[in-house]
Amino acid sequence: MIASFGFRTSTARGLAASCLVGLIALGGATGVAPSALAQSGSSSASDSGELDQLILDDGKVINGRIIEINDSIVRMKIVVAGISAETTYDRGRVVQIKRAAEASAESAPSSAPKASSATSASTSSITRSVPGTKSSNALAGMDPDAAKLYVVELHGRWGVDVSQTPLEDVFADVDKTFDDLVEYHESGAHRMVVDESVRDKHVVVLKMDVSATSGFNAIFAAEEMAPIVMKEINQKKRRVVFWVELAAGGAAFLPWVSPEIYFTSDGVMGGAADLDEFSTGDELVDEKLIGAFVGAAEGYVIQGGRAEHLPVMHAMLRKQNWLLARFEGGKPVYFTQAPPSGDDDDSRRGGSDDESAADLLNAEFEGRTWVVLSDDGEGDYADEFEFEGNDVLALNAEWADKLGISSGTADTVDDLAFELGVHRNYQQIEEPRGQKLAERWKTQVADAIEKVNRDPNNGYPLGRMWEDLQDLDRAGRGQDARRVRGQKMSLLRKIKGILARYQEVLDPDRQIQSEIDVRIEELRLEALIENARDRDQDRGGGR
Repeated sequence: MIASFGFRTSTARGLAASCLVGLIALGGATGVAPSALAQSGSSSASDSGELDQLILDDGKVINGRIIEINDSIVRMKIVVAGISAETTYDRGRVVQIKRAAEASAESAPSSAPKASSATSASTSSITRSVPGTKSSNALAGMDPDAAKLYVVELHGRWGVDVSQTPLEDVFADVDKTFDDLVEYHESGAHRMVVDESVRDKHVVVLKMDVSATSGFNAIFAAEEMAPIVMKEINQKKRRVVFWVELAAGGAAFLPWVSPEIYFTSDGVMGGAADLDEFSTGDELVDEKLIGAFVGAAEGYVIQGGRAEHLPVMHAMLRKQNWLLARFEGGKPVYFTQAPPSGDDDDSRRGGSDDESAADLLNAEFEGRTWVVLSDDGEGDYADEFEFEGNDVLALNAEWADKLGISSGTADTVDDLAFELGVHRNYQQIEEPRGQKLAERWKTQVADAIEKVNRDPNNGYPLGRMWEDLQDLDRAGRGQDARRVRGQKMSLLRKIKGILARYQEVLDPDRQIQSEIDVRIEELRLEALIENARDRDQDRGGGR
């Protein structure tokens, strides 16, 4: 095996799906008669065959009526229990559009973000503005000639504790702390870049200790975060390095975007090779989505200047992909198929649990010895525990260094400074605000999950606000019905507010919020119908 580790069982999209199921279940307990709903003028269509259909890049299928389509959005009226509400989806996330009246599906553009094609323009073609004298409170008292290390630890669950917002907050604080952006002009346009005189000295270090479920939901989260780092490197010309302690599942794809990846001595990166389990129920759509993400992941590898290591990325992505390696002139040569039949040697080298880097299968063919870094896990090659053998590729520090993927191994900041080439004169920024912002996000997300979690099987109890809503559903009878109805609407709006605040974690497609809108509209119509009945009774009683 190359490395072994455990995974957390919860993911952002898993939480979202759980909340959605719970909300739909709650949505039926309204007490509004079908005839009353028909009188309200709302659509009564419930058969998905009579509705338009969207297939999103995470496999979700949305049924409703399309109101508007343009290059940016698809606006749709979704229908649940005869009640409709409008919601908007990012066009980039829509993989396929199926019209109700059409026999065949209309293909939509691929939703995978493409790797940035931005390249550094030559200095001669850019006019550099003259920066003023800069100062920063965080840098006050520090040696102006010393290299500055802004070290932030990204710790927790991928796509939950570590997601777009805290990553953006970190880089926003980096800009404020270093205060090193200057304006460049090119072809009438301008952009802000790091002053070239300090580019090598102002170093952002993202230390990763990030776990994640290894399925496709966590993998897709990389599409949201990789562009944030790529913008810093490509557009701002900022030096961003990754320091890997654990980058598991989808988190394994983020470090590739940087030309500089370092490992701790027990660091691990990988373990996301079950992308083939992704399924929308349509094989063509599945392959389109998988192919799109593979293309995006390949872009991350090329972005970091490691095109020769694309076979490693492919083995991380799909369990079916073999990866064998040998060395010529100190450089790796890869073989990406099963060893020729009858030529593989199932004996193991090493064998000690402490020698995981050497505890690998060998294959002898073409007169050479190949190391089997990852097999397809089928038949005789299946490991007893998937993540403790080489069925799933997870690189440790030794093999990342051997292959040339890692730039070095460091267990302390002093070690890292040495590897970065700044050890003779560097200073670490103490308690950067970006770290505090990342930790605050983690705490806030935990609190949000405690309030709105709907899946008791993901390791968390049922959210308190859903429990309160269930209590109100049971209490909403008789004379108290109107008061309880108002309390339900208020509580649903509060839940929606939390979902909106932490949308990237709890409701990335806004599907749950849309369902809440339907539920609130349902309650509103229920109140209108009841008021109309009361007025009719009053008029009848007056005669």
